Amino acid sequence: MTRIAVPARFAADTMEREGAAGAAWVAAVPDVVAEYLERWSLR
Repeated sequence: MTRIAVPARFAADTMEREGAAGAAWVAAVPDVVAEYLERWSLR
């Protein structure tokens, strides 16, 4: 399964702006993207 890395600056800015909800969202992004890459047969 292909995994993406959330850019550090984007993650930090999101977590600073959104707090705990932003941190949870940033943590979930790689799994969500991986699921869609697999579902849609993307690379």
